[in-house]
Amino acid sequence: MSVYQRFYVKTNNPRQVEQLIIATLGGSAWLEPNDSGDFLHRVSVIREDQHSIQPARDIFRNLVDLDARPRRAERSCWSAVTQLWRRSANTAPAADTDTHIAKWYWLPSIVDYGSVEAAQLAQALYQSPLVDVVAEDNEISGDGDDASATVINLGHHLLNTPVS
Repeated sequence: MSVYQRFYVKTNNPRQVEQLIIATLGGSAWLEPNDSGDFLHRVSVIREDQHSIQPARDIFRNLVDLDARPRRAERSCWSAVTQLWRRSANTAPAADTDTHIAKWYWLPSIVDYGSVEAAQLAQALYQSPLVDVVAEDNEISGDGDDASATVINLGHHLLNTPVS
């Protein structure tokens, strides 16, 4: 069983960053699109500092994907309340366009933890002027209720991994 690397990206240019990711990986086969076909999924971050971020999680410890659409069969009275709340908060720009305000996104992928591809992607995101901040964790370390992801800075191990 593989453990997959997860990346979190703070940017105001998500579509351009997606193109950088696809170019770095040599295609989109590594990536999992959302319902809209986007590879970067908008995520809520509870805590953010210079060393780590804490993404929001639901009661099942899954990342809270702000772009996910509820399925009809799963609708309940809570989904009706959520839908009303989303309507009132619907003044924000659509997720498929680049905005002037940097937001957090996570990248669902099948990039193996600590692999050459993970190192290449970390370096490309860290060096990109389109990315404000990049952080990483994996499916094991990021599974806790209060799990945090490490912000990639100059001394981060993925930046020091040789990429061939």
